[in-house]
Amino acid sequence: MRQGVGITFVILGALVIISGCATQAGRSAPIRNMKIVPLDEQSNVGGNPDDATLENSKSSQQRVAQRLLEDAQAKVEKGQLDAAVATLERGLRIDPRNPLLWLRFAQVRLKQGKPSLAEQLANKALVLAGGARALVTESWRVILEARAARGDTQGAKNAQGMLNSFSRAD
Repeated sequence: MRQGVGITFVILGALVIISGCATQAGRSAPIRNMKIVPLDEQSNVGGNPDDATLENSKSSQQRVAQRLLEDAQAKVEKGQLDAAVATLERGLRIDPRNPLLWLRFAQVRLKQGKPSLAEQLANKALVLAGGARALVTESWRVILEARAARGDTQGAKNAQGMLNSFSRAD
């Protein structure tokens, strides 16, 4: 038992020595003329973005997402549904709170014959749509079609009721 403990310490000691040699060989030259910034001033170091910069970044993301949405629609029109899915997924990585991206994704999945997935995606669009009546209405339309495609007649009736209530609302 003592011999096993001794061997362990020898191995650990060798590893420490080897790692020390590697650290010495890979050590860089000391940093000269480094300015030490007090903690209360560090928030300004590196140029923290102000509100305008953040807003520009957000609108830039939205513009990219809009272009990807248009690209996906062109692919759908050409029958390239898998390519449209990939484009919409990329758009959602850029702008995950965009309800129109989720809705288009749901529509494509419905066209691909994946009604369960289409309903889930349309529900996500509903959550993000807020008061956008056209988005809510179209999301319910996708849910209705998805439920009907799955043979869920009661669920389809419920979706039709929701669709009707949003279609009639002013």
